[in-house]
Amino acid sequence: RYKNVPHLVRIFRMLEDEAARLFVVGNPASRTLRRDIRTAAGDDPRIRLTLEFVPDEAMQGFLKATDLVVLPYEDILHSGSALLALSFNRPVLVPNRGAMTELQTQVGPDWVRTYEGPLSPDDLEEGLQWAAATDRAATAPLDALEWTVLATKTHEAYEAVRDA
Repeated sequence: RYKNVPHLVRIFRMLEDEAARLFVVGNPASRTLRRDIRTAAGDDPRIRLTLEFVPDEAMQGFLKATDLVVLPYEDILHSGSALLALSFNRPVLVPNRGAMTELQTQVGPDWVRTYEGPLSPDDLEEGLQWAAATDRAATAPLDALEWTVLATKTHEAYEAVRDA
């Protein structure tokens, strides 16, 4: 529920762009959530639902087919989904909450766009325009998030606390 997918679907349906497509991919946590997503999608032919477990091999196909990954979470501290999208060189649109601002600082505003409050049709429209118009490097700069870099920084932080 916290991922707020039915809300995203309702917001997407408000867009007038007939060329836009929304892929909703993954296994909902409950039958109620699955029903809510299907109800929100209605009969809009622009919305493609794959509401089931998706193996890694298939997930990368979905990611590579996107121009923008939208994560309209109600609550968020960090996001493995945002990192996964970035690892496939896909820009993300996320709420300005939790560590999303820090993620934007680490990888740059060409890769992470934030919005305030609940996702609105304007936020989504502007995000889609941003994704299409931004000339980004071929790959997202994820060097600062490599395991070895994070492990070194964590070790250094523990040493600093120990030595304080």
